Parts: sequence; structure tokens; C-alpha cells
Amino acid sequence: MLSLSLILLHLVLVAADNAYVIDTSGSLVEIDLVSGTVNPGVAVLGNYPNDILYTDGFVYVINSGSDNSALQRINVETWVIEDLAIGTGYNCWGEQFLSSDTLLISATLNNSLVVVSTDPLSVLSEIPGVGPCPEWMYLAEGYAWVACGGWGSDNNLVRVDLTTMAVSDTIEVGVNCQSVAYDGVDELFVVNSGVYGSDEGSISIIDAVSGNVTENLSTGGFPSIICIRDNKAYIGDGWGPGVYVITTGTHEVLHDSSNPIFTGGTGFDIDSEGNLFVSDTMNGQVRVYNLNDQLLVSYSLSNPGALAVNGCLTGIEISDPIRPAGALRISPSPASAIITVTGATPGEKILVFDLSGRCMESSISDESGTSVLSTINLPEGIYTVVSGSLSARITVLR
Repeated sequence: MLSLSLILLHLVLVAADNAYVIDTSGSLVEIDLVSGTVNPGVAVLGNYPNDILYTDGFVYVINSGSDNSALQRINVETWVIEDLAIGTGYNCWGEQFLSSDTLLISATLNNSLVVVSTDPLSVLSEIPGVGPCPEWMYLAEGYAWVACGGWGSDNNLVRVDLTTMAVSDTIEVGVNCQSVAYDGVDELFVVNSGVYGSDEGSISIIDAVSGNVTENLSTGGFPSIICIRDNKAYIGDGWGPGVYVITTGTHEVLHDSSNPIFTGGTGFDIDSEGNLFVSDTMNGQVRVYNLNDQLLVSYSLSNPGALAVNGCLTGIEISDPIRPAGALRISPSPASAIITVTGATPGEKILVFDLSGRCMESSISDESGTSVLSTINLPEGIYTVVSGSLSARITVLR
């Protein structure tokens, strides 16, 4: 399972208008929203970068596979990086601001939340007993609402009192809950991925006052992240059909796994004008949609995951709404036994790498730039398919 995020609304207005995107292979990408310029590799990230926030000239990146650089504070003017070690084997996952200079970070394998000062960068305290495997969270109504799906084995939404900084109760939601968002009025929407490969994704709706589950909505697929804009909840299934949509007032499922509104969904954010930014790792794009869900612009970059936007989209020039030139196309994804790769250079070697960088399969594309590879011997997980300078991600499920 690859993280992606938010994934939720992380927005502070400053003079510059930029988007900062995690390249899940381990670097930071800057998009100049005025000129449309994509600047890859502006900073080197830790292992398995997972979540990103922006505020006051800095981005804060969570690296779930790093101990010594579990949190990175990056100056977006100088690209100077400060690293913070949080705990050995904590597998930090998501982050939210408690205040302008304090972060709350989920430690997935330590079943805790960690309180971190941003100036100076340091660990202040921990909140134990948050689990199993806390992932993304949302702060609303005096609580931190933390999705704790046990990496597929549990269904806890843990509520942490931000006054006492202790767990107040646990709410049973759907299996493998991964993220949560607040509608700004009175309800929380919890994303439940279901058992891997089961196509049983769902959304649990929680009354923010009582903490009771009021409704469960089926979406199918394997959704993992969520972003709420106006009266719509956008739910990302980044390794499957794409983005689902549910109305927050009437709870109508407008788009589910059978008819996603967009492809992608490995990262979301919203700019100051309400435009929705969507990462699409499979197609190597970040796309921007207006309030009517119409495509405004797309940017081509490798492996986009979680992203953070400051300012707003300007200098718009509409580009290809489907796919950038020179992109690999892989189907099916998720895959089980075989994949078909198209869009490669004819006669180019095609390599399949696991997340540790090991080459697991290889082939040569034919005269049309197409190749069929077996995935039958690959363990379940996420892989990168590389051909020359092109790359794309796939998920293997049984």
C-alpha cells in the first residue's frame, strides 16, 4: 500500500503561487502556477515520502520509511533541508497542524501520535494508545479524528481530545479505514478501503457531536484518501479506477468505482480560488479542475503523490486533458497475472522494480512500443515500470 497525500486542505496564502508535489521515488517537485514551469528534483526526500504540508515559506514532508528523517522541513526559497528523527521504526504516516508552530504526526507502527515543534524542529511529546496503525487524521470540534485500520485488519476511528491530549473513545467504522475529513458543519467522512483486492471500499459518515456512525455508503474499489470541496467529497482510489464523488449534504454517491469522475487520486489539494489539484501517478500528471469539475490545466511529472498548494492557479494555458505526450500506459491495474505496457519506445527495455529498487521483471517492447509482462510471480504490492526516461506505477493484487 502506498501512501499518498493529502491529501486534505493544506493552504496558506503567500506572495508566490506554487504547488509542491512529492515524487514518490524520493524527490520534491515544484510547479510554478504563474508560468506553468515544472521544476523536478528541487529537494531530495527520505525513504517512502508520504505526506506534505505547506506554511509560511516551508514544506513539511513525512517519510514513512525513514527514522533519521521522519520529518523534513524544507525552505522553498533556498531548498535547505532540516531533518528530524522521531522514533526508531515508528513509520510516521500523516501530519496536521495543531497550531502555527506545532505539528501532530501519526506514528503507524508505534500506535501513537507525536507532537512536534516546528521552531526549533523537535519532538515535544507523544500520545499513546492510538491504533492500530494510525494513518491520516483530521482536526475538528476539539478532537483529532484518526483513521486506524490496522493495515487492513481493523476498523477503528480513534478520537483524541486535544485539551487533555489523550484518547477519549474509539468508533467502529469500515474495514481498513485510512483517512477522514470534516465537512465544516457537523459530519465527518471516513474512507474505508476494505480488504485488499476485495473491491469493497466504503465511506462511513460520523456525527461530529455524538461520534455516532449515521450511515455507510458503498463506493467499491480501494479508496484511501479524501478531500472535501464545497458540498462534495472527493475520494481517491489512486491505484484503481480513479476519483469517486459523494455529496456531503444528501450523501448521494455521484461517482463510484464503476464510473469515477477523474483518473488518479493519489494526492489532493485546493488552492485559494477553490480549484482542485489531483495527482495521477499512473498517468504521470497533476491536473487542476475548477468548481464545475472542468479541467483547467495539466502538468506532466513522474510519480506524483501527495501535494501542497499555496496561492492560486494563474496564467492558465489549457493542455491535453487526457495524457501527456510520451507516457507509459499500463493495463490492467490493479494487476493479477499479466500487464500490457504501451507507449514505450520501440525496442526499448522495459523494467519492473519493487519499492526497494530491485528489478523483478523485464522485457523488450515490440515495433509498436508494446510489451506483455507476467506478474504472476510478483508479491502483492506496488511496483514501478520503467522504459527509458518514462515510468508509471502499478499495483499487484491477487
